[in-house]
Amino acid sequence: AIRLGDHYGCARARSVRRRSMGVARVLLVTAVLLNAVSVISAAEAKSVNVALRAKWKATPLLLEAAEFFADESKPAFWQFIDQTAPAAALQGDDCRARILSAGGMVSQDMTRMLNLSLSMRKYSPKVEMLRTLAEEVQPEASACCWVHLEGTNIMSVEELSLRLEDVKANAETGKQPSPTTQAEMFDHVYPSSHEGGPVAVLYGSPGVACFQAFHQALAAQRVVTYALRPVLRPNCAADDACAAFGAGDFALPLSGFGVKMDIKNMEYKAQDDQEIKAEKESIAAQDGAEGEEQDVRGFLFKRLSERHPTLQAELETFRDHLLSNANQETTLKVWDLKDLGLQAAQRIASSSDPLRLLQDVSQNFPSLASSLSRMQINGSVREEISYNQKQVPAGASQLYLNGAPLDVDNTDTFALLDRIRLDVRMADYLQSLHLPPATVKEMMSMKEPSRRIRVDYRDEAGTVRWLNNLEKDATYRKWDPDVRQLLKPRYSGRMAYVRKNLFNAVFVMDAASDSGLAVSDMLGHFLQNSVPVRLGALVVSRLELRRLGVSFSDDVEAPPSEFMAEEEEEMDMAMAELSDTTKASAEADNLSHKIAKMFYAIELEFGMSKAVEFLQACSESRPQSANMDPFFMMQMMQGGFGKMPQEKLDLKTAKEQWRKVYIRAHKDKTGNKLSKKEAIEELKLAMAAGSPADNATKQASHFAYSKGLTGIPLLLVNGEIYTEEDSYGQGIEGIVQPAIGKEVQYISKLVGMDKIDDDTDVEEYVMSVSGYPRFNELMLPHGRSQPQFKELSFTEGHFDPIHGAVSKFQYIHPEGSQDEVKPVSMWVVADPARALGRQLMHQAATRLTEPGCQARVAFLVNPEQSAEQATSADAPLITQLVHAATVLPTRRQKLARFLVRLLGPDSEGGLPTDADEDTQVKVAMEIAKEEGLQVEALHEALATASATFPPASLLGKWMGVEAGKTALVTNGRLLHCPNGSAAFKKEDVALAELLEARGRSGKVAELVARVEFTHLEDPDALSAEFLSSLVMVASLQVAQHQSQVAKEQGSGQSSEETLSSFLRGNHSSVAVNSEGDSVIDIQVLVDPLSAAAQKMAPLLLLLAERLDAHVRVYLNPRRDLSDLPLKNFYRYVLPSGDTHDLSPAAKFTRLPSNQVMTSAMDVPNAWLVEAVEAVYDLDNIKLEDLGDASTLYAVYELEALLVTGHCSELRARTPPRGVQLTLGSRAAPHATGTIVMSNLGYFQLQATAGLFTLSLKPGSSTKVYSIASARSLRETDNSLVAEAAEDDEPVETQVAVMDFGGAILRLQLRRRKEMEGVDVLELPDSEVGTELPGSVDKSLWKSMSSLFAGKAEDKPGAAPGGLGHPKKEAAINIFSVASGHLYERLLKIMIVSVLRHTDKSVKFWFIKNYLSPAFKESMPYMAKEYNFEYEMVTYKWPSWLNKQTEKQRIIWAYKILFLDVLFPLDLKKVIFVDADQIVRTDMYELMTMDLKGRALAYTPFCENNKDMDGYRFWKQGFWKDHLRGRPYHISALYVVDLAKLRRSASGDQLRVVYDNLSRDPNSLANLDQDLPNYAQHQVPIFSLPQEWLWCESWCGNSTKSKARTIDLCNNPETKESKLGMARRIVAEWPEYDEDIRKLTERTAAKIAAGKQPTEAIASPEKSSVLNEPEPAIDTKHKHDDVEL
Repeated sequence: AIRLGDHYGCARARSVRRRSMGVARVLLVTAVLLNAVSVISAAEAKSVNVALRAKWKATPLLLEAAEFFADESKPAFWQFIDQTAPAAALQGDDCRARILSAGGMVSQDMTRMLNLSLSMRKYSPKVEMLRTLAEEVQPEASACCWVHLEGTNIMSVEELSLRLEDVKANAETGKQPSPTTQAEMFDHVYPSSHEGGPVAVLYGSPGVACFQAFHQALAAQRVVTYALRPVLRPNCAADDACAAFGAGDFALPLSGFGVKMDIKNMEYKAQDDQEIKAEKESIAAQDGAEGEEQDVRGFLFKRLSERHPTLQAELETFRDHLLSNANQETTLKVWDLKDLGLQAAQRIASSSDPLRLLQDVSQNFPSLASSLSRMQINGSVREEISYNQKQVPAGASQLYLNGAPLDVDNTDTFALLDRIRLDVRMADYLQSLHLPPATVKEMMSMKEPSRRIRVDYRDEAGTVRWLNNLEKDATYRKWDPDVRQLLKPRYSGRMAYVRKNLFNAVFVMDAASDSGLAVSDMLGHFLQNSVPVRLGALVVSRLELRRLGVSFSDDVEAPPSEFMAEEEEEMDMAMAELSDTTKASAEADNLSHKIAKMFYAIELEFGMSKAVEFLQACSESRPQSANMDPFFMMQMMQGGFGKMPQEKLDLKTAKEQWRKVYIRAHKDKTGNKLSKKEAIEELKLAMAAGSPADNATKQASHFAYSKGLTGIPLLLVNGEIYTEEDSYGQGIEGIVQPAIGKEVQYISKLVGMDKIDDDTDVEEYVMSVSGYPRFNELMLPHGRSQPQFKELSFTEGHFDPIHGAVSKFQYIHPEGSQDEVKPVSMWVVADPARALGRQLMHQAATRLTEPGCQARVAFLVNPEQSAEQATSADAPLITQLVHAATVLPTRRQKLARFLVRLLGPDSEGGLPTDADEDTQVKVAMEIAKEEGLQVEALHEALATASATFPPASLLGKWMGVEAGKTALVTNGRLLHCPNGSAAFKKEDVALAELLEARGRSGKVAELVARVEFTHLEDPDALSAEFLSSLVMVASLQVAQHQSQVAKEQGSGQSSEETLSSFLRGNHSSVAVNSEGDSVIDIQVLVDPLSAAAQKMAPLLLLLAERLDAHVRVYLNPRRDLSDLPLKNFYRYVLPSGDTHDLSPAAKFTRLPSNQVMTSAMDVPNAWLVEAVEAVYDLDNIKLEDLGDASTLYAVYELEALLVTGHCSELRARTPPRGVQLTLGSRAAPHATGTIVMSNLGYFQLQATAGLFTLSLKPGSSTKVYSIASARSLRETDNSLVAEAAEDDEPVETQVAVMDFGGAILRLQLRRRKEMEGVDVLELPDSEVGTELPGSVDKSLWKSMSSLFAGKAEDKPGAAPGGLGHPKKEAAINIFSVASGHLYERLLKIMIVSVLRHTDKSVKFWFIKNYLSPAFKESMPYMAKEYNFEYEMVTYKWPSWLNKQTEKQRIIWAYKILFLDVLFPLDLKKVIFVDADQIVRTDMYELMTMDLKGRALAYTPFCENNKDMDGYRFWKQGFWKDHLRGRPYHISALYVVDLAKLRRSASGDQLRVVYDNLSRDPNSLANLDQDLPNYAQHQVPIFSLPQEWLWCESWCGNSTKSKARTIDLCNNPETKESKLGMARRIVAEWPEYDEDIRKLTERTAAKIAAGKQPTEAIASPEKSSVLNEPEPAIDTKHKHDDVEL
């Protein structure tokens, strides 16, 4: 058949040549041939088909569409609900068209988003969550619509009317009971429903007959809060077939995941020979050789290209498609590999369908490599790629959406759709302002104001003291001044030694504090080791800052102002009169002041190095601190300087060290040695008031205050600010290295872009680009913090600044600029009768009188309504005066100066605060007259001022500013001003203006100025006020969008340059949809032969085809390859076409039939999946062993959606390691759980779509902590915002899991009173008892467990896994991991060998991730027959931990990296036993062995088999030096003391070591073994006696008789298979194997007959967290070769 097809293809090709067909006809013939070849190929191909489904049933697309519109806006949701009427006549695609027709409410781009979201089933989790809530309140399936009100279900509209009347009557009489139901944040609340009353929740679906009546009744009333939860019960869609369209009695099929088929390394045979014999059928392998004039499936493409040169690109595309489906296994030589990346790039760039070819090449590369290797490379392609790779690293991948970078590795399809929707929503809003598409695109691509905002610390007085100067000091004179050294590759963490002040680090510090002294140690260390950083210090006095009005975070009670005003001598005497709490702060202030003066005394006379030497001497003279947490002590020891924590500095020690340093410095300078008495006299002079040192101290402190640098300690790296909060508890010195590393990347990029060269003053350059005159932590981002601005919403008509109430605001302009468009519109919301409000209004008015002001200001009075002020007319006179002045219609250019004088201090002629009203009016009118205002007009305005105050609804409900409070609004971004008159200065108002004008609105104003507004009928409407309002609205929209992007991505920093601005793309890039006005612009940099390309190509195709996105791809291949860059086949599953795809699956055709492959799933970070249907071994796929079957089917299930996050203590900001968290439903509140890691405070819990309760586990966690706050870290998830007042001590909060991203939380805990310093890991739960509800469930992993035991009488009370009395722990606990049928066979034999040698109870723990469905299905039967318990455990790899990509290495990692969080907390010790091990002893002896205080116990490698000496790598080189005499241990058997492991934070330490080492691809070759051996200096290992593990490869036969366990170690010399080795060296192995074979046959028969293991054995329990019962064992389990 193939040859006939070839002949047909050649004949048709010759026909094309003879007839000289045109381009269109050739393409048509090619398409026909392609179809013919595909049909013929299907007959012979073996394929693999992998599908993934959810745990819940398919949901209605109508309800998914409703949730889409709810995400868009409340009006859109309710409009969709109102217009959805029953339509029984429609079915199938007509229903989809009907749903999409609702897209008329939104733009065309948003309608495309709706269509794609429905195809992806993006909103199915939300619909499923609402269904589970409906099941809780109304289990009866027959109910289609009902209202849940005050704890009862109302089943009819008539009953609802009566209940509403009762509620109204109760409200009128004041007898309204407390509400039993609350509207959740995810609920859809009707806009005009009554707020504050009882909540009536309607459950039902639009389109269902009963829905409309309920909905209309609730929408019309005003006595309850109406919330809708759309749900559709089965059999409720009789009146509207479309209501149930997309739903069904089948599990929801999923897309948005990838599947890999890795070509497996078969150096050691790992296939089960029993299965091969059972499954293998005779199949003839078909190999094809490729020659110079190779025919590809019958086509001679070289000849076709010669005859049709104009069709070169099309013919190559066709050829590549044929090759991608071919089975090519040609072995390439090393020299063939070198340019494969360039060859692939050229082939793709020249294609007529480049994205599809990029997909084919990357996903089928092993089949195409031979063809690509013979391609001649065009010189222009090579040259262009070489140029581009001078700008970006070769092989790097980057993804930009409208100029904003996305994380290539962690961006899944669902997250990408969320991001694109943000951009589409922004574009829709901007276009509604009548801005043209070109302007909208420019605004969308605007860069976010740099996250590298810097504070200019320079001044003419040189207040910052510098320790070194790389450009002038002799120490650095031999260094190269060439800044391009930064671009040379270096080892990780190494800096280039450039003789230029590229990196300027300034420390603002209190020299008497622990942090200040730690900084001094580091300064000395850096200077001594010639670190290429310019070092400076600004040593300030807490006392001076306190006098300026600054408070400090460590204040318990600040000293009184009268104490602070004392002279220093009197202050020392008055100290004794203070209270203990005040005294601590006063002593700290006093010591800080004196140490600062000592510092400057030495610095002024002897220089900065001696001053730092003094601080180092003070630091070193302190005694060591006691009672330090061992984990954090270890971290500090490894953190940089190896110093133990020390006690605080005292004045006596400081004076003694000052004297010593001063005497040495004086002798070094003059040659004369001072006496001790003379030195003391010098100190007295230095400490005196008015001395140079005293003046320097005051100057530094006042300078820091003027710059806003008062939150000491601070680090400024080229002006960018870092605080202690950025160091995750490591102190300010702990942030130095990452901060400088970050700056190295930034400066290096500027050098690479030629913006910095050898002549550039780097300090001047960065300050001019992003430097600000001062710092205000409320406004400027720094480190990990975000600006405190709150973006207001202008989308509701009433608050439209152009047409709504906001447009009536009266603005004051700088004098003479009324007709100029202002980039900044500022609102000052304040009560001028209060000090803070008056001050802010005065400062804002003053700013209007200064040159260069670019703002217009509206003064909005916000009077405090006291009990005496019943109406606005009772507001204080000054409040009425300010408002009256600001609404004057004439001479408005005079108002700014009038307000400056009116609101100024009494001493400067301002309105006297203590005078009577008549006097105040008189003074005000005099000021008005002097400033040129019309006094009569002011009198008239004053008479009616109170009636025209801004309404409370505007300031309170919309802005969120309470009466009497103060706020500053800049272009719609609101900033609440804190209490304290010193909190906001005049300079801060100018800073707010500059921040907005430079960051966004300046550019927006330029773009608006170029627009021609043709929609305006009245030319006069195009006024400066109109355009200024338009700039304000557009700027706010840009700011909101950038803020959302920042929250979604964790970093919203836009790229400094887009790819197209600095890369060339004439020969090595491809563009799709480049014409047109699409608002979605995607730029990609990718290596075509990379894992990123495999996933990105189908995504880009989807976006280009379904969303009409403009896509440009720059190909960035790696050069000089020496190995195949991809060794797998890949498919990424996405919906196909615009139709409703019921069976999305990864379909592999034309895979190599005689190679062994292993499958792996590539799923979003929040997904935990497992295989549930697979006949064949997914770890060893060999298609020629399929027999008659043509397709290997596998089905995976989405087992859980993860609830993850980061937990910290509220004040300490450190992770509360060891805290136990649980997640559950109402029925099972503590169903699944985990502990908090020290690593970033990370935690992970498993759930599914639904509403859950996140709790502290009853016990030590609840005794020490309560929950202070819980917030979602994702912009699109508003389901969790919980704050607890300080006097509240909640231990739980609700979490809604309602999308495929799971839930990502930031959890803050508050220590309970008298629990400071208590470690939860040192506080046994038994001390606490079970005083909180639900504490009886000791196992936190029940939702993932399958628990079986032999005898019911062994389990008193509840059945296995129940929520009754705690289960007794097994005497022996063993865990293991296996992947593939061979290792599962070996694992069963290991289990039998353990049980044969003990009479104790045994429980096995299996890592579930890679077990086959067959193994999991058989385990209940084996557990019954052999009388043991087992449990499945699992843990998803955290996204922040460096990932492994090879399946075997991932399995190795699971053996060691997550031991502290993998098992229940009540499990104290566990033994790991390799699956390929045979046990010959009672493991109880190992279980009870004393490990001498160590958390881990391993067996050292044997030494007695001398034939293997050449393979003992730990005896030489790196390992010999590193181990320093310690043994190298084997990881096939080890004991874990879990309690010790958690207490010592050893799991956290192992992850830290792993994360560092694994970034080097050459380290951790044997991950599970190398890691604990490398880390045993930090995590000590107890060495087990040698007889506990024997393997022939390393031990030899002389010690075999003493072996307690035998491991089938791989032999690197013989490469013998496991099975062959087992039969040869383990005498009892054949007997065990035969037992397991018979068990397997019996189990298969029982399963086929539908028999359960036994009545006495509980079936595997599934917690109600998962909301699904465990399915019965499948009695009709078939594996027919049919489509899924």
